[in-house]
Amino acid sequence: MATRKSTLALAAVMATALLGGCATETETKTSEKPKWPDTEASSVWSYIESHDYRKNWSFWPGKGELYQGQEPHGALLTTYVNELAQDALTSGAAKMPQGDTIVKENYSPGRELAAITVMYKAEEGYNPDHNDWFW
Repeated sequence: MATRKSTLALAAVMATALLGGCATETETKTSEKPKWPDTEASSVWSYIESHDYRKNWSFWPGKGELYQGQEPHGALLTTYVNELAQDALTSGAAKMPQGDTIVKENYSPGRELAAITVMYKAEEGYNPDHNDWFW
């Protein structure tokens, strides 16, 4: 009987510790504010590179690699979006939230990379005339 009580007590302590740890982790995740880059080209580019956009981000919804482009962009395009932008685009959000990042690779007809165009949704008030986009 003592063994059963000890086992139940130990299980209760472990469950409490586990649940307490989960609550702390959740609180930490929800209270942490994302670190977005400032609106300097080098900061935005460092953010994009540090996330390895070609490997870890999605294509623009409904597009893939080297789709037909139009002026003023390249003849062929590949457009990547971070997770935040992907969620906003696929959910039909009325407004793109801060942190949305879009990387458009512009290719020549011969499939040579000609330019990379970046759009980054900065904090509210950054550029109200252009919906706070930095590019």
